[in-house]
Amino acid sequence: MISVPNIKLMDVLVFVAAVLFGARVGAAVGMLTWLVYGFVNPYGQAGPLIVFLMAGESFNAVAGALFRRSRFSEGFLRTRSLFPCSFPDRVHESGTKLSLAILGVTGLFAAFAYDVFTSTATWILQLYDPSKDLGILLFQSFVAGTLTMNFPLPMGIMHQVSDLLFFASVAPLAIKGATKLGWFSSRVK
Repeated sequence: MISVPNIKLMDVLVFVAAVLFGARVGAAVGMLTWLVYGFVNPYGQAGPLIVFLMAGESFNAVAGALFRRSRFSEGFLRTRSLFPCSFPDRVHESGTKLSLAILGVTGLFAAFAYDVFTSTATWILQLYDPSKDLGILLFQSFVAGTLTMNFPLPMGIMHQVSDLLFFASVAPLAIKGATKLGWFSSRVK
């Protein structure tokens, strides 16, 4: 998906890894993926921003671990069907729809947090001046990052909407497929 800027499956894979194996594994998957992608990238290397990109990806791992602990994950981790929506029971079906909506919104918010964090970090690196007060630098970077993450191109919105869709469609299938194959840790709470 390299030809489609800011739309990637990496976030949902980190999320799924955290749902299946915990936040530490999810964060490690995100950091290792960014380590490779940050240096072997047709658009160029990430440079010092790589540290912030790796840290930002951990938002998806935290989201996955929190989802695993929620009651919304039960239908994906314990049902027999690969497609949770295939149960005829109306109560279960409405619960599954809610779980899919929760997954989508989780992806949206995790992407938003990532975008704000990494956009702010980009401006910190550009505006850094040792003579500046740290609080002023952080505030200026936050404002500039938030304003520019969707202007002149809506890169943040593209990322957030794609994560909403991927988390609601790809994540449940990946979680169900992995659990059907026994690829998850039952020790993760």
